[in-house]
Amino acid sequence: MTLIFALKKVSEPIETLVRQVGDAAASGERSIRKMAVLLPPVAYNSDGLPLIEVSTRHHIANQLAKSLLLAGDSFELQLLLTQQNACVYISALASTLATAESNAERSAMLTALARDFTAFKMQLVSHLSVCQPKATPQGSSQAAPK
Repeated sequence: MTLIFALKKVSEPIETLVRQVGDAAASGERSIRKMAVLLPPVAYNSDGLPLIEVSTRHHIANQLAKSLLLAGDSFELQLLLTQQNACVYISALASTLATAESNAERSAMLTALARDFTAFKMQLVSHLSVCQPKATPQGSSQAAPK
């Protein structure tokens, strides 16, 4: 993600938050790999996914990268949305793994990781401003004033 900031500009608070998300993801991966040797050990030499799923994930990643690189004025919004989606996925995956994990130390680490990425998601969402129709007393709706 650092490379994209050399090509595209976003506001300082957004760049800081996106960098924090990336740093937390890298730190989480390091923690998971370190804990893989705890009993029962976890094998990371295979992701266990079918080839079509791996190909689909690569395709999605390439499409997201392309859309971010080609985004004009909507770059910051698209960046926030992609990061928010990634945080939802990481949080859900870590939470699901924590529930299934038999090693208490690894389960606690995964639970904390899920909690951290839920918090990041909430921070990212707080930067999104969506104009919602405002209901009038008569029940009709009108656009919210800008």
